[in-house]
Amino acid sequence: MQQVEDAGAGDLSRADVAGLQIWLTKHSDVARNIASQCKEAMKADTAWKNSAEGRICIAEKDAGYSN
Repeated sequence: MQQVEDAGAGDLSRADVAGLQIWLTKHSDVARNIASQCKEAMKADTAWKNSAEGRICIAEKDAGYSN
Protein backbone atom coordinates (compact mmCIF):
# COMPACT_ATOMS: atom_id res chain seq x y z
CA MET A 1 0.00 0.00 0.00
CA GLN A 2 2.75 2.44 0.92
CA GLN A 3 4.55 1.76 -2.37
CA VAL A 4 1.42 2.72 -4.33
CA GLU A 5 0.88 5.88 -2.29
CA ASP A 6 4.55 6.82 -2.64
CA ALA A 7 4.24 6.43 -6.42
CA GLY A 8 1.54 9.11 -6.46
CA ALA A 9 -1.78 7.28 -6.26
CA GLY A 10 -3.06 9.62 -3.57
CA ASP A 11 -5.22 8.77 -0.56
CA LEU A 12 -5.91 5.05 -0.87
CA SER A 13 -8.42 5.01 1.97
CA ARG A 14 -10.90 6.71 -0.38
CA ALA A 15 -9.92 5.02 -3.65
CA ASP A 16 -12.24 2.53 -5.30
CA VAL A 17 -11.20 -0.53 -7.29
CA ALA A 18 -12.12 1.00 -10.66
CA GLY A 19 -10.04 4.12 -10.02
CA LEU A 20 -7.11 2.07 -8.77
CA GLN A 21 -7.30 -0.19 -11.80
CA ILE A 22 -7.08 2.83 -14.12
CA TRP A 23 -4.18 4.24 -12.11
CA LEU A 24 -2.32 0.89 -12.13
CA THR A 25 -2.84 0.55 -15.89
CA LYS A 26 -1.09 3.90 -16.32
CA HIS A 27 1.66 2.90 -13.84
CA SER A 28 2.45 -0.64 -14.96
CA ASP A 29 5.85 -0.60 -13.24
CA VAL A 30 4.14 -0.19 -9.87
CA ALA A 31 1.53 -2.83 -10.74
CA ARG A 32 4.24 -5.33 -11.63
CA ASN A 33 6.10 -4.56 -8.41
CA ILE A 34 3.08 -5.24 -6.22
CA ALA A 35 1.77 -8.27 -8.14
CA SER A 36 3.68 -10.87 -6.12
CA GLN A 37 2.88 -9.11 -2.84
CA CYS A 38 -0.80 -9.09 -3.71
CA LYS A 39 -0.77 -12.72 -4.73
CA GLU A 40 0.56 -13.63 -1.28
CA ALA A 41 -1.82 -11.27 0.52
CA MET A 42 -5.07 -12.29 -1.22
CA LYS A 43 -7.58 -13.41 1.35
CA ALA A 44 -11.12 -14.63 0.93
CA ASP A 45 -12.70 -12.65 3.78
CA THR A 46 -14.88 -9.69 2.92
CA ALA A 47 -13.24 -7.30 5.37
CA TRP A 48 -9.86 -7.64 3.62
CA LYS A 49 -11.40 -7.15 0.18
CA ASN A 50 -12.89 -3.86 1.40
CA SER A 51 -9.63 -2.64 2.94
CA ALA A 52 -7.30 -0.29 1.06
CA GLU A 53 -4.82 -3.16 0.59
CA GLY A 54 -7.57 -5.43 -0.69
CA ARG A 55 -8.86 -2.85 -3.17
CA ILE A 56 -5.32 -2.26 -4.48
CA CYS A 57 -4.76 -5.99 -4.97
CA ILE A 58 -8.12 -6.55 -6.64
CA ALA A 59 -7.42 -3.62 -8.98
CA GLU A 60 -3.94 -4.97 -9.72
CA LYS A 61 -5.38 -8.39 -10.54
CA ASP A 62 -8.15 -6.90 -12.70
CA ALA A 63 -5.58 -4.77 -14.54
CA GLY A 64 -3.94 -8.02 -15.63
CA TYR A 65 -0.56 -7.85 -13.93
CA SER A 66 -0.94 -10.97 -11.77
CA ASN A 67 0.32 -14.23 -13.18
